[in-house]
Amino acid sequence: MWTTEYFQRRKAIVVLALLMAASGMIFPFSESGAMIVAAGALLTTFSYWFSALLHAYQAELFPTRARATGVGFTYSWSRLSAMFSTLIIAALLNHGGVLAVFLFMGAAMVGVALVVGLFGPNTNAVVLEDVSG
Repeated sequence: MWTTEYFQRRKAIVVLALLMAASGMIFPFSESGAMIVAAGALLTTFSYWFSALLHAYQAELFPTRARATGVGFTYSWSRLSAMFSTLIIAALLNHGGVLAVFLFMGAAMVGVALVVGLFGPNTNAVVLEDVSG
């Protein structure tokens, strides 16, 4: 929680998305169980941290009158994309192997970092109606 208010959420989301992409790339090159566990621990930590920041950030992007609808809509689209990404991951796993899967996931997180970093507004210490205006 401390980092949610201390760091600019937009910047923290960008950094965490890139850390998720980087830590995910450890998996295809892991040669021991310890390395797999360490990569998984890093990825899980960054993922939960990212999720907490992203949920706070996305809520701030909608005006108060439409916040619940906006967050619900974006969350349902994220669930729908997760469903379809499993189909893509299965195809990549069958045709390209584990490296292809983690390249796909890493590219997705780099995409998130670029979109939020380039187009996302700063929201810390800003009146929410000014952000969503």
